[in-house]
Amino acid sequence: MRYPKRGWLRVAWRELWHIQHSSQALLLTLILPLTTAALMALIFGASVPRALPVVVVDLDHSSMSRQATRMINANPGLKVAFQDPEPDEGFRRVKNGDAYALVLFPQHLERDVIKGKSPSVGLYVNNQMLLPGSLVSRDLRSSLGTLAAGVKIQVHRKLGESRHQAMDRYDPVRLEAHALFNPELDYRCFLVPALVAALLQIFAMFAAIRAFGREIKVRSAGLWFRHSGSKVSHALFGKMLPYAVIHSLLSLVLLMVWHGPLGNPHVGSLAAEWLALSAMGWGAETIALFFVGWTSDYRLSLSMGAFFGGPAMAFAGVSFPSAAMNGPALGWSSILPLTHTMRIFIDQSLRGASLNADLVPFLALAGLPVLFTALTWKRWVALLHNRAEWGQS
Repeated sequence: MRYPKRGWLRVAWRELWHIQHSSQALLLTLILPLTTAALMALIFGASVPRALPVVVVDLDHSSMSRQATRMINANPGLKVAFQDPEPDEGFRRVKNGDAYALVLFPQHLERDVIKGKSPSVGLYVNNQMLLPGSLVSRDLRSSLGTLAAGVKIQVHRKLGESRHQAMDRYDPVRLEAHALFNPELDYRCFLVPALVAALLQIFAMFAAIRAFGREIKVRSAGLWFRHSGSKVSHALFGKMLPYAVIHSLLSLVLLMVWHGPLGNPHVGSLAAEWLALSAMGWGAETIALFFVGWTSDYRLSLSMGAFFGGPAMAFAGVSFPSAAMNGPALGWSSILPLTHTMRIFIDQSLRGASLNADLVPFLALAGLPVLFTALTWKRWVALLHNRAEWGQS
């Protein structure tokens, strides 16, 4: 087989050959990204959490409390997993993690309602687990609110008011809420892409750290540099190119599966989503270039990559809004390729925003690789010309 002459193409060919013959490189570039993407899709396959267990403690034992229990159990997001006779036993189940919330119907609940009093129903939610806690709290308030509304309307009906008068008295100002995007409250639509993209960023960064760090570990930078024609730009570009192409093709496959067989919504530009994911991979590689260049240490670069990419999901503005972040957190978020990629993905897949609306995140994705390369360029020039430090093998 005829090999390319010296230059960036020769370096890319050399790196591609290494990827084909290295189990670790294949693991980082193909096997782990595909496996974790499939795992995330399986975990969130239900789209919306259902049948979350709650405890009901009924101290009234009336027809009203039994009706309320049935209404809670009829809510698809809830399941009355335990009906305990005493509050202490119910709280023990919540503390042990057997249930996410406890509903306490007090004694004389029905009697007090009939007398026109306003008894309180106890609702105790475990908000230590924020997602299930908020879902359970929302569904319980909805179920009990429906019951309270029905009771209130019946009381006014018994006082001689018509049904419409009773409803107007109970709810004089009605709120019409419309979910503009993701009306099904499908957690899969925004959590799975964010988690998969965060993992893709980590794998792209680690693959690039390994690619550069391997030259340090086995002291083969001299051969790498000679293959590039002793040009720093050709050496760096050729080294990163195979990983960028693989990441881009992998992103395209995942997008096609996500919007195709899995049937997730897509109302914008698929090309924009693909371009954003591809740019994220290139940005992650330049971050790896920065870490390896300034440390000249393979293990330390891996540690820095884990520190930088591990908490990226928390700073990407998906689980916690960027508008509520303080200055340092917002600064950290702005230098993460994942942050800008997810903004473009959400805009194009769920909101159907115009491409002009995503001009700023696209510019950020284009600028971050330039920034990290510029910050480490002189360092790489010095390292690749320092044969005594890098070796000749």
